[in-house]
Parts: sequence; structure tokens; C-alpha cells
Amino acid sequence: MSTFRPRIRLPTPGALLAVAVMSLAWTTSASAATWTIQTTPNASGAEHSNLYDISCEGAGTKACVSVGKQTASGGVSGPYAQVWNGTAWSNQTAVAPEGATAGEFQSVDCYPEVIFGFLLCYGAGSYTSSGVTKTLIENTNGASTWSLNTTPNPEGASESAFKGIACRHNISGCVAVGYSVKSGVKSALVEKLTESKWVIQTVPTPEGATSSELHGVDCFTTTFCVAVGSYTVSGGSIWAWSATWNGTSWTLRSVAKPAGSMRTVLLDVSCSSASACAGVGIYRDSGGLQTSLVERWNGTAWSYQASPNPEKSTNTVFQGVSCVASSLCVAVGDWNNGSNWLPMAQEWNGSAWALDTTPNPVGATETIIEGVACRASCLAVGWYKDSGGKFKTLGETR
Repeated sequence: MSTFRPRIRLPTPGALLAVAVMSLAWTTSASAATWTIQTTPNASGAEHSNLYDISCEGAGTKACVSVGKQTASGGVSGPYAQVWNGTAWSNQTAVAPEGATAGEFQSVDCYPEVIFGFLLCYGAGSYTSSGVTKTLIENTNGASTWSLNTTPNPEGASESAFKGIACRHNISGCVAVGYSVKSGVKSALVEKLTESKWVIQTVPTPEGATSSELHGVDCFTTTFCVAVGSYTVSGGSIWAWSATWNGTSWTLRSVAKPAGSMRTVLLDVSCSSASACAGVGIYRDSGGLQTSLVERWNGTAWSYQASPNPEKSTNTVFQGVSCVASSLCVAVGDWNNGSNWLPMAQEWNGSAWALDTTPNPVGATETIIEGVACRASCLAVGWYKDSGGKFKTLGETR
């Protein structure tokens, strides 16, 4: 099980969110925490349901939305969303663009500002129509449904998709990242919401890149965002890269390589300040083992951080991360024991990463934790495959 495995997306086998109070509190001990499985619904009438990301906001309160994909028995997929009200998860109604034959949300983010007791949230992903994959952004509408945004696609692109989105401290300041394909070449794509309009931005790419894409983004203020992803060079090697936003333009940032690494990818990033960010993903070491990757941003440069792997693991991946302080981050993903993929979570306490205990759903043959959001407590989402081969939603909390 040593094949390179970036963020898993299995093939088909104005927003308002009510705020609810949550009383759970963080633990800051160096010892590992134990997660518990939440009860999460699955898309009504769908054969498969997957959750890929989660956002929780509201100072002193807890309100969350998670997003992903639902797939009908005929194989047609579409964007999918759930909302947490502090007590239970319930389904929301996402919109399938007219003529879409496939679609999904890959990322979600909510503004931290509470407006009349509600939050504004945006989901980002892609959909396919007439054989062309296009960018997709929707926002909740104050009840249980989502509304489509108009997003441009690069002229001449045969494929465009968003992988990450961040909305911070400005009612018109979201940033979405991903990629587009033009003339067979994949290039990083960045769009920014300004005055209710999504606009394509110029972003530099690493020197020597033959292709590039961005997987995740976080914005701490309107003048600081950081995006992370991967790029390919001649010969096929894949390396992690990053860019930062200063309110005017994007600047390329090199990412430190673990000693002896053969390839690296960053899949997500979270910042507790403009000088404290954690980027997570995966790298392949000199022995060919695929293992989880953590990089730390200090306001000037990225540096590699060591993190443990579960005992007897043959493959580990970090899919998502959430930081509430420079000394408090949680990363989630999955690991392989030689035969099955199992859920994984780790906590950073300011000096070291430690493995948490993450339960596996009864009867699951494969389980992935994709996204995590920490405020007063942590909630994580993902999916698992049951004994009948159906994909089901997964929620866990600590």
C-alpha cells in the first residue's frame, strides 16, 4: 500500500446558518484525546453519501455546516450539505446546476461574524455539464437550502474545479482555490469574492512547474491568506508549494522538504494568526513509505514538523487541519494497517504532535476523516464504506 495517495475523492460506485450554544471545552494536555462517533444522516434517496469538509464559527457558540457529495443509484452525483445546531445534524438542500450530470462540494467556510444571530457560509467544488467540468460555489439562504453563485472559468479551459475556500472578517472577502486545465495543462486557480462578484486572480507558480494546483486556503484577515497545494516538474516528481496574499497580490512561498523525501503534497492549511499556520498533507520518504506531512508557517517561511504514525501503519495521510492557537491544532486523516484504511487524528500542543483515539464505525471496511473544525470543541467529518459497499457519512467529536 505504498502508492501515492493525495486527497481521496472516490468515483461513483446570501447564506445564513443559525447559531447554537455548545458547552464542550478544549483540553490542552499533552496526552491523546478520545473521539466519539456522532449520529449523522445520509442524503435522502441517495445510494452513497460522503462528507469532505466542515466549518464551525461563532464566538462562544457552536454552529457548523459540513459538505460533500451524494450519489444516486444511477451514478449521478451532486453537492450535499448538513447543518449542526449544537444538538444534532440534519440535511440541507444543495443546488444542482441546470444540466449537471455530476457535482460535489469539496470545501466550506463560514464568516466568523454573527449577523442577527446567523452566520454566512459558502461551499465550493465543481460540477460537470455537457462533458465539461466547471467551478461551483453556493451559499446558504437563511433556511435549509443553498443558492448558486456565478463563478467565472478561465477562457478555453476544458476543466475547472475548486478544492478549498476561506471566508474571513469581511462580508465580501472569500477566496476559493483549485485548478483549471487548458490545452492539457493543469494550472492553479484562485478566485476572490469582491462586492458580491467572483473574480479570477493572478497567482504565481513554482519555477519549473509543468502543472500545478491548490488544495486548501485559509485567511486570517483581509490582508493575509495562505494557499497550499502541489506541483509537478519535468520527470514527474510532485512537490508541495504555497502562496500568500497581502491584500494586493499573491507571493510564491517555498515549502521545506522532509529529509530524504521523494515527493510532497499539502492538502489543507489553518492559521491562528498571520504568523502561525499549519499545513498538512502527505510525503513519500526515501524508503518509499507514504506518511503524513506537517509544515509550520511562522510568518516568514515554512518548516517541517515531525508527527507520529500509528503502530504498524503502512500508509498515513493528513486530509484536514484546524488551529485555534499557535500551540493548539488538530489534524485529521487516515492510515492503512496493511489491509484497511482507518480514521486518524492528532493534536499539536505547542511542542509535539500526539495521536488521538478515533473510533471506527461498526462494520466499516474503509474509513476516512476528511475535515475538522475546532472552536470551543472539535467536530470532524468524513465517510466510511459499509459491509454492503455503500458510502455513508461520518461525524466524530472530541
